[in-house]
Amino acid sequence: MVDLVHQSASPDQSRRCPNCAPFLGTPLRTQTRRWYLLVLVVIVAAGGAMRLYGLDRTGLWLDEMRQTNVYKESLPQVIVKSLSVQRQTPLDYVIGWAVFKISDSDTAARLPSALFGAGTVLVLYLLLARLFSVPVGLLGALLLAFSPLHIELSQEARPYTIFVFSYALTLYALVVAWQRNDWKGWLGFALAAELMLLSRAFGPVVAYASIPVAASVTGLGTLARDIRTQSLARARLVRLVGCSVVLAVLYLPIAATLARYERERPYSRVWASPLESRVETGGFGSLLGRNLGVWRDSIKDALAPAATLKIILALGGAALVARNWLRLSGIQRLVLLSLLVAGLLYLLAYTAMVGPTKPKPRYFLFPVVMYCSLMALAVAWIADVVEVGLRRGLLGRRIALVVAAVLLFGSGIKGYADYRQSYRRPDWKGCAQFLNENLKDGDLVMVFTDRRFGGYQREFVGQPYLTNQQVTCDSLWRMAFARPYGDIFARSANKPGRAYLVLHFRIDRLLRQDELMRAGLQTAPPGMQLRKFRRLDLLWFNEPPTSLTSDVARLTDALLGVDEPPLIKDAPSSRAMVHALRVRMLMQLGNIRWAAREYAAARAAVPEDRLGYFDAKTGFVARLLQTYIKPHRM
Repeated sequence: MVDLVHQSASPDQSRRCPNCAPFLGTPLRTQTRRWYLLVLVVIVAAGGAMRLYGLDRTGLWLDEMRQTNVYKESLPQVIVKSLSVQRQTPLDYVIGWAVFKISDSDTAARLPSALFGAGTVLVLYLLLARLFSVPVGLLGALLLAFSPLHIELSQEARPYTIFVFSYALTLYALVVAWQRNDWKGWLGFALAAELMLLSRAFGPVVAYASIPVAASVTGLGTLARDIRTQSLARARLVRLVGCSVVLAVLYLPIAATLARYERERPYSRVWASPLESRVETGGFGSLLGRNLGVWRDSIKDALAPAATLKIILALGGAALVARNWLRLSGIQRLVLLSLLVAGLLYLLAYTAMVGPTKPKPRYFLFPVVMYCSLMALAVAWIADVVEVGLRRGLLGRRIALVVAAVLLFGSGIKGYADYRQSYRRPDWKGCAQFLNENLKDGDLVMVFTDRRFGGYQREFVGQPYLTNQQVTCDSLWRMAFARPYGDIFARSANKPGRAYLVLHFRIDRLLRQDELMRAGLQTAPPGMQLRKFRRLDLLWFNEPPTSLTSDVARLTDALLGVDEPPLIKDAPSSRAMVHALRVRMLMQLGNIRWAAREYAAARAAVPEDRLGYFDAKTGFVARLLQTYIKPHRM
């Protein structure tokens, strides 16, 4: 049987790390090193090109817009708002703020994510090459370079790729510190870990926690050997614990600040505030199964195409690691176990803390480091089997590695081509550009999401792309529930203006253009115009505009189906927002009794678990109605 991990080490390696298993494979000759260096340059360049090309292919979506809006503030305000409003650690926001000072374009906003994504390809190579061998490092880098999910999130102005970059960098710094075991190595590890902890909230804490957890399982033998040969103070496990204590002390103020702001949220699922949903979830096991399904979807997105085959390959790598576990070095065991523990810990922590809120596949991006590592080990092992089976020595092994690399490269090109033809986010920018040709001063753009109550869209994300700033852009939800937005009707009464309705469809998966265009309405309702965009339907009336109040009233009729089949079909509870908006309009017109009936209809459409939230948002309306009508008649 081929020995995957223990082959003859070079003298330099033995002196550098006497307690570590050697790299996978024999030492490389100078000519071979040059070829491998050329291959590495090609892989990193290809990964960077795929992440940098087309950064402005689509406009910013909701989360990106909320993050980039923070960049307009001063640096202290950026740090404060990243913690208080966004409830994220400030590193990515500070970097984005610095880039925003140079350019405020969509490309510039997404540039840091693309660079960190490309950098992760290089760091993963360094990690696997130092931990195992250069071929394993190249295979891991190749797999990550063409990962569709990693490419996609490298083109979003969100702190996902900076987290994955700093996570891989932390593991690499851990390997260096473990091998060198001097103050420079452990200082580098502490700095990399601090960078990771500041990159994003929640996930990095869990990812770092996996390291001491794995070390407590794998490092006891190393601890005893270090104490026997050196001293307790120089023991690797002791130094790792010391770094962890220092990092925990430094992170405590940030964690306390994030917790305080999270507790102040009116609708916090983490702290179970009074407005917390009381959804019957079926218990922890049910939530765990649901979240495990999301993780499975994330794996498929990360490894497409031929995701099933690659999953089998990764499982083969895991089985290979398990079979050779006792022959692995301490640092190899520590890194591989921490990769597995990080994903499992995150799954359990998210399920326990966040509860009913369903995670997104992008939340599980960071385990892509584990998938690529295990697949690279499996491919290297297959190459060793070929070497022995063909009795061709290193030539057979190299041929097998080249064939595997070509197949992976071809699969990656296919995955990238599919990604370039697919979309996940709404085309807010295209919708805004169309509106630029039609909007007049005083017009209104109103967004509505036909989803279960609570799955609403709070703003028209395309507003920054509008050239006419003399228009009102908002969501039906805010106009119905937020107190200041009722003033829109007072200002617009009897004033000319056209109301545009944007129907937003919530789809959180990559689909081709033609598939996305099949979502929503296929024909315009009677008397209305329809213009379709990805995940968005734009509607307006044929007749010349009269007043915004009249147009909005007719749009609510269309949504509820007063005269024609309703636009709201699959999510009856979303009617609550429409009825609530009609309450505001009727009260403005003085039709109090009709408003009371609409309010009762709105409350009747709200699911029981959301009534507390609905009452808190509309309590001022209910109090006004009670001054005119006795409560038992409402």
